[in-house]
Amino acid sequence: MGKPLAEFLRRRVYPRQRKLGRVGAAWGEMLPEGLREHTCLEGLARGTLRVLVDDAASLYELRLATEDLLEQLRQACPSAGVSEIHFVRGCW
Repeated sequence: MGKPLAEFLRRRVYPRQRKLGRVGAAWGEMLPEGLREHTCLEGLARGTLRVLVDDAASLYELRLATEDLLEQLRQACPSAGVSEIHFVRGCW
């Protein structure tokens, strides 16, 4: 099982991790600290970045800024292919 698992990680997991890592770094630089501490990137699938937000006020503020955030992410990480940001109320 060692070799198939290593191959799976190399082909599937590591590329996604690198992509989300770049998006995460850009996300951390884009948001003001007050908002950043209330968010957690949950995943990136089929162009949709899913972001958990832990309080209603931050969720509202982020939803108002969605288009600007999306444009900034596209400029910072064009290879990530982010086409949509989906904010979800939740804890991590």
